[in-house]
Amino acid sequence: MADILHELPDFQDLATAFAFQSSHDLQRSLFLFRSMQYPFLIRMGAPWMTLAIKAPGVLRTLIKDMFFAHFFGGESLEEAEQVCKKLASYQVGSVLDYAIEGGQSDAALEHTVQETLAAIRFASSESGRFAVFKVSGIAPSALLEKQSAGQALSTEEQTEWRRIEARIERLCHETSQCGSSLLIDAEESWIQPAIDSLAEKSMRNFNQKKTVIYHTIQMYRHDRLHYLERLIRQSEEEGWKPGIKLVRGAYLEKERLRAVRLGYPSPLYPDKASTDHAYDQALEHCLNHRNQMALFAGTHNEASCLKLCQMMIHQKIPADDRQVIFSQLMGMGDHLTFNLARAGFPVAKYVPYGPLTESLPYLMRRAEENSSVRGQASRELRLTRQELRRRRQELRRQRQENRRDRTVST
Repeated sequence: MADILHELPDFQDLATAFAFQSSHDLQRSLFLFRSMQYPFLIRMGAPWMTLAIKAPGVLRTLIKDMFFAHFFGGESLEEAEQVCKKLASYQVGSVLDYAIEGGQSDAALEHTVQETLAAIRFASSESGRFAVFKVSGIAPSALLEKQSAGQALSTEEQTEWRRIEARIERLCHETSQCGSSLLIDAEESWIQPAIDSLAEKSMRNFNQKKTVIYHTIQMYRHDRLHYLERLIRQSEEEGWKPGIKLVRGAYLEKERLRAVRLGYPSPLYPDKASTDHAYDQALEHCLNHRNQMALFAGTHNEASCLKLCQMMIHQKIPADDRQVIFSQLMGMGDHLTFNLARAGFPVAKYVPYGPLTESLPYLMRRAEENSSVRGQASRELRLTRQELRRRRQELRRQRQENRRDRTVST
C-alpha cells in the first residue's frame, strides 16, 4: 500500500535545495541573478547576444557556459538526457521542451513536430517524464490569431488549418501509443482561443480512460478561473479526464503593452495579489475534482506550493499518486523542487533544449520574466548567496576538524 504524505517540505533546507549544483554552478547563478535585478541590462544585452552566439569566439562560449547552461538542458535531446538522469537520481522528473521559438516556415514547423515526437518517445522510457510543445511552434502565428478572432479563413488557410490539426493528432496519438504524457503550453491571449479549441479537442479524443494530454491555463488572466470551472464541468458531463497545468502566466509585459497600444481592456488581473488568489482558488478547485482529472502545478511561489502540500496531506493523497504533480523551470526554484521531492511529493523540472543559435528568443524571455516578476530574481540571488555562505562555513568547519584530528594523532 502506498505511503501517505505526512510532512510538509522544508523550503529553507538549502543543502537539499542546491545539492544538484556545484559551487561553480552557484557562482554562475550569482552572476546571472545579479544581472536580472536590472531589467534594462537584459533589454540592452539582447542585440549583442544575438550577434555573439552566431560567431565563434569568447563571447559565444561565455553565453553558452553562463546563460544557456543555466536555463537549458543542452543543444540536443541526447545532451538533455544526461540532465534528466541526474534529476532522476534526486527523485525529480523532467519535462522535455524543444524550446526553439519563432520559426514559421513549413519546414521549421515540421521540424518542431519531429523534435517533439522524439521527446515524446524519450519521455516514455522512464516514469516521471513528460513532453511539452507550443502550438505556435507547429502552426503559423498569424493563422492562430485569425482563427482566434473568429475571422473567415480562405480556402488555402482552411487547408493549412487541417494540417495543423493533423500535426497535433500525430503528437497526441504517439503520446497515447507510447504510454507517456504531453503538455500543451498556453500562449498570448490573442492566439489562445484557437489553442484552447485544439487542446480541448485533443483531450476529448485521448483522455477517455486516463489523462494523456494536459492543457495549460494562465491564471493571471481574469477570465481563466471561470474557464477552468467550465472545462472541468464539461469534461464530467461528457465523460473524459482533463489534464490541467496551472501557471500564473508568461507574457505579462507583452500583454499589457499590446492592450495599451491597441486600446482594449487588459485581459490580466491588475496586481499580483489578485493573480495569486486566483491561482490558489484554481488549485483548490482542481484538487477537489482530483478523481476526475489530473493536475500539473507549475509554480515558483512558495505559498502556493505549501497550500497545495497541505491540501494533499489533508486529503490523505498517497505519496506515489501521479494525479497531482508540481513543476518548476530549470535554473529556478530549486529550493522548491528538491525539497518537495525529498518530502515525497511528485515534482518535475522543465528541461528545455535546442541549438544555441536558435534558442535566443526563449533565453531572453526567461531572463525578462525573472527581471520583471517582482522579487523573483532577488529571491534566487538571496538563496544562492546563503548556500555559498553555508558551503564556505562547512568547508572551514571540516578543515578545523581535520586539523584537530591531526593534532590528536601526533
